Amino acid sequence: MFLVVGQGNPGERYARTRHNLGFMVLDRLGLEFRERGEALLAEVEVDGEKGFFLKPLTYYNLSGQVVAPLVRFYKIPPERLLVVHDEMDLPLGRLRFKAGGSPAGNRGVASIAQALGRDLEQVGVYGRKGITGERTREEIGIMTVRAGDIVGEHFVTFCGIGERLEIIHRAHNRDNFARGAVRAAQWIVGQKPGLYDMQDVLGLK
Repeated sequence: MFLVVGQGNPGERYARTRHNLGFMVLDRLGLEFRERGEALLAEVEVDGEKGFFLKPLTYYNLSGQVVAPLVRFYKIPPERLLVVHDEMDLPLGRLRFKAGGSPAGNRGVASIAQALGRDLEQVGVYGRKGITGERTREEIGIMTVRAGDIVGEHFVTFCGIGERLEIIHRAHNRDNFARGAVRAAQWIVGQKPGLYDMQDVLGLK
């Protein structure tokens, strides 16, 4: 059994912002989602294996409140949980797969790890250079790829013996990212001097 979580924020206000990349990827799959508590859930079966695709509606930074109960109820192994999210620190078009590591400022990932009782500093693995063999059950894998003038390509891959399942998202222009930058610039005008983060810009505090 596996679970794919697409991170994002509910509501039209955030529908096409970069922070909603996880929602966008899952939306492109053509799945039938239904409401389940504070989330939208789709159930699938791949080669006899049951799986779930989840869009938390608790807002990005509180994703763990929805993910953890589902993981515990269905006894989903840690290595079968995948979180799809944006990464503000990466150049456009870069894809990163992470097996653990720190959340690097991503409070949605941190929320999920905390709710599951896992410390990303301990179980996170960035890249696989020099590492061979299977991952441990506790590892969370994350990797990034950037190349050429690609605006944005994002792949989620489930690899088995002799087969693989891929989820692909491609951005064809930079309009989405530009709108986010303009929105942030409009918000900052008139703000008092100080330290702000994306929670302030998105009104999540």
